[in-house]
Amino acid sequence: MERFNADKRIFCFILSTRSGGLGVNLTGADTVIFYDSDWNPTMDAQAQDRCHRIGQTRDVHIYRLVSPECLSQYSVFIVLFAIAAMFLQIG
Repeated sequence: MERFNADKRIFCFILSTRSGGLGVNLTGADTVIFYDSDWNPTMDAQAQDRCHRIGQTRDVHIYRLVSPECLSQYSVFIVLFAIAAMFLQIG
């Protein structure tokens, strides 16, 4: 991870969204691609936050790969609905 953050030649770091809580800091990343969304929206949010840590100097782009007419399409809809509901409750 330290090499990824320091060496610009390393352009890809593959990581599971379930690897949180290990002090993961990916300030060298400028793109996050979710290819397998988690049923828990908090896990995906934490994965995004790993690139938005103190020391990040670049814009970070988040992409989510979703296939039409499959379970992932419906899970993303449910997760986005849950996030909107939390936002409305918070204010």
